[in-house]
Amino acid sequence: MSAKRNRARASARQHAATNTPKRPPVFSRRVVTVIGLLAVVAVGIVLARASSGGDDAIPFTHTSTASKKLLFFMNPDGYPCQTQKAILDAMGDTLSKVADVVYYKTTKPSDLQKFEEFGIRGLPSLIVADKDGRPLRRLTPGVQSAQDVLAALTQ
Repeated sequence: MSAKRNRARASARQHAATNTPKRPPVFSRRVVTVIGLLAVVAVGIVLARASSGGDDAIPFTHTSTASKKLLFFMNPDGYPCQTQKAILDAMGDTLSKVADVVYYKTTKPSDLQKFEEFGIRGLPSLIVADKDGRPLRRLTPGVQSAQDVLAALTQ
């Protein structure tokens, strides 16, 4: 009886193996290779940007004939600092007529002394200074609206 059962099982397996259609592989070797190469290139770009200091190609000071400076202490990789930078960039000419913006970044070793000098403990931080860099007013650390920045600069 067990021999019959074994033959029946073997026959069923053979039937299933011969009647099951072969499916093409979901990912061919070429697709996997292309995806792998793209991943390597993407990682290379990220590492190259990180080693070059990020967005340090952006000028640190917007030049104008303003009598004040807005000192912007930031971490270029931090979302709140990126948000504050976008607000200042959107202010454009309005801001440049009132103050020169000076960026101090946590990613630049030469800027770290300024963080200590001004006692910066929270980011983003904005300080209104006179033309010589002496502090006149500190804004509360955190993202400031365009209206708050202009109000601090015009007081």
